[in-house]
Amino acid sequence: LTCIIMATKPLEELYLVTTPVTITYPSAYNMKPEDGEIYATDPTSNTLTIKHSLTYTTTSFKTSTLNLAQITFTNVVPSAPPSRVTLTLKQPPTPLTPSECKKTFPRALAKIETKDLEKREKHQLRLAEEFVSHQNTEASPSAVACYDALLKSCSLVEWTNITRTGKRQDRKTNILVMKEMGGILVVEPYDSRGCVVSVNIGKKGGGAAEKILKKESLERVRKIIEARGEKA
Repeated sequence: LTCIIMATKPLEELYLVTTPVTITYPSAYNMKPEDGEIYATDPTSNTLTIKHSLTYTTTSFKTSTLNLAQITFTNVVPSAPPSRVTLTLKQPPTPLTPSECKKTFPRALAKIETKDLEKREKHQLRLAEEFVSHQNTEASPSAVACYDALLKSCSLVEWTNITRTGKRQDRKTNILVMKEMGGILVVEPYDSRGCVVSVNIGKKGGGAAEKILKKESLERVRKIIEARGEKA
């Protein structure tokens, strides 16, 4: 359902979303006014979308898009917020032909794929969960600064309650880096002196190759932390 309107002020100033609206027509058309509320505005296409409630169907509402060129009169009636807007159209709305639709709305909406939306939603949820997992209100500012520096250089970082001796404390205020590659623990004072190989990680197996891997991982973590100290 498409018709038209003209305004002197910007759309976002004249037509506020959710504002009640009444659409009227010249008396010659003998048409009843239609009530609704402003649903959306689009300055680019110079259109206004009206939301209409439906009482005769299970559908919650319908919408009509108004092109702003055929409104002859706009009246804002002050009242308890929100105010009501009355729009008088030159003529009753008529559906656009396919060619008119292309001219009025040259950029048609692409087909919405629910699978793509679900995939994007899961991706955003995973990012949010990952972000939350890196937050720690129990850690000191120096621990958080060290954690952030390690996270920028190596994504395999997590908070842990494992201590230098391998025991577990109540709070997760220590940092575990590269768990899958031998497990490097960073404890207070959260500098190169606090970097040790975790005694609770990588017990299975062993040998020269594993020792070399752990040593390389330890040196890498120490260099990252030392670089942070130099920048600070």
